[in-house]
Amino acid sequence: MKELRINYKSIKLGSFLYLAFPVVLFFIGFVKWNITLPAILFIGWIVFKLGREKEAPGYVTFKINTLFIVIVAFILWAYLGGQGGLFYQTSDWNERNAIFRDLIQFDWPVYYPKTDTMLTYYIGHWLPAAGMGKIIYILSSNRVLAFQIGNLFLALWTIIGILFTYLLMIIYIQPKSKNLKWIILIVFIGFSGMDVIGCVLEKWNWQTFMEWMHLEWWSPGYQFSSNTTDLFWVFNQAIPAWVATMLFLNENSPKNYAFIISCLLLAATFPAVGLAVLMIGKYIGDLIRAIHLRSQKQFLVETFSVSNIGAILFVTPSMIAYLLMNSAIGKTKENIYLLPDQLLLTSTMKGLILGMSIVALIGFVYIWKRRKEIQTQKSLKFILGSLILLLLLIGMVITHPETRRIYFVFLALECGIYWLCLAPDFANRYLYYLIAGTLLVFPMIHIGTSIDFCMRASIPSLIILTTLCAKKICDWIYNGKKFKGIQNISTIFLVGFLCIGSVTPIVEMGRGIYKAMEAGTTSLQADQIKTLNKYHETGRTYYNFVSEDYKSSLFYKIFAKERG
Repeated sequence: MKELRINYKSIKLGSFLYLAFPVVLFFIGFVKWNITLPAILFIGWIVFKLGREKEAPGYVTFKINTLFIVIVAFILWAYLGGQGGLFYQTSDWNERNAIFRDLIQFDWPVYYPKTDTMLTYYIGHWLPAAGMGKIIYILSSNRVLAFQIGNLFLALWTIIGILFTYLLMIIYIQPKSKNLKWIILIVFIGFSGMDVIGCVLEKWNWQTFMEWMHLEWWSPGYQFSSNTTDLFWVFNQAIPAWVATMLFLNENSPKNYAFIISCLLLAATFPAVGLAVLMIGKYIGDLIRAIHLRSQKQFLVETFSVSNIGAILFVTPSMIAYLLMNSAIGKTKENIYLLPDQLLLTSTMKGLILGMSIVALIGFVYIWKRRKEIQTQKSLKFILGSLILLLLLIGMVITHPETRRIYFVFLALECGIYWLCLAPDFANRYLYYLIAGTLLVFPMIHIGTSIDFCMRASIPSLIILTTLCAKKICDWIYNGKKFKGIQNISTIFLVGFLCIGSVTPIVEMGRGIYKAMEAGTTSLQADQIKTLNKYHETGRTYYNFVSEDYKSSLFYKIFAKERG
């Protein structure tokens, strides 16, 4: 069977185009031409330069039939998630379908005359398919046909993003056997925290399960979503975030960091924040290493690259100005807080936190002083890193006594146990500690009255955790399952824990199948709202998705195209 070889350069270029194309459409449709033209020229120049780069190391090979099966698997995964409007859709699709239909039927920028509001949301992922639907609508004047065909293109765009994520995952993992690509596929689709154990601990009964049919609601106030949950509920944020994070993971230079974030903002704002935190952390570590190797001059040249400077000057301002119009920001400013700030700490707790902070600081100083020795002592890194993280974890837990138990159990089941299993292989990489740090802190941050920040900002860290799990298992299988000592034991446990976690995506997929069987049809599109050009049944606007005071906004005054 003939093999298809795809080099990293092509995958990288395709992934950057995938992130940049919606941004180009946004500028063309939403922004004044005097701002749009330099932005598009800049993006075109960056893509051109990427295409002219020297061949990057790494490639993926597929037998044609293997690639076909992989694509079919992703099509089925997307289909079960409701893509294309051909199968059961979760409740969140109601607003998403309304937004997508409005992007097809209304002129860009989208203004709602009945409520005097403006669509302001993470619309990036919809724009390519909405553009195609708009063309069909103009040619046929048939709204139903335009929406249906647009949905098919949306499904195609989603599947392409999933495929890019998978290819980038393979490039990073570099499996030493062709058959290990199936392991990566399984871990990618099946990765999740061990929510089923949380449900048991919280004493869920069958009635509760049948009422919700969503295991990740077991921990009030906290949630890390599985990859399948992200695809089924918030695909518009998850897919671009996956692609951007995997690009970051494969990049050895910071020269495109700002460009990646600027492209991601329009599609996935909270995940962009989470990825930016990881980038900053990795950047600091790389800078310290560059100073140690006396190569800081080259590193700073890469930092202040045309890509980064241009993204900050030409792309980011329009994105931020647009997103800041959203009315939900103004309505929830008073609800932005860190959970510990809401609690009264006793003197004993304050003293304990201070003591733990001092111990943690001493640990970091010790690691820095003995960094040359530690580089060859993986076990010492593991012990010190685990000790520091444990101290920080305990410090966070004791500052929140009302939810102490649920917070600790949540972290352990959703990521902590996986993180410990990965330690023998990845404890010598500071990215390993960065993802742990973000997953510790993000649940503590609430923006508004929901837990969206915790759920969405964690997407980049969780897809990296997924990748590291897949890499560890692939290396273990290739070596004949003959790792020594703790490496072998930790891998066996990791596989077992991942199997337990896979119950969550199985339930997510099974819910749609159950609903379809119950209704006697697969046509279960969640499309009750139809449009945001109306008031909510409560009498308010759909303020989570619109700007009520857009006329006074910076975007409307400076960036937005004039209304036709």
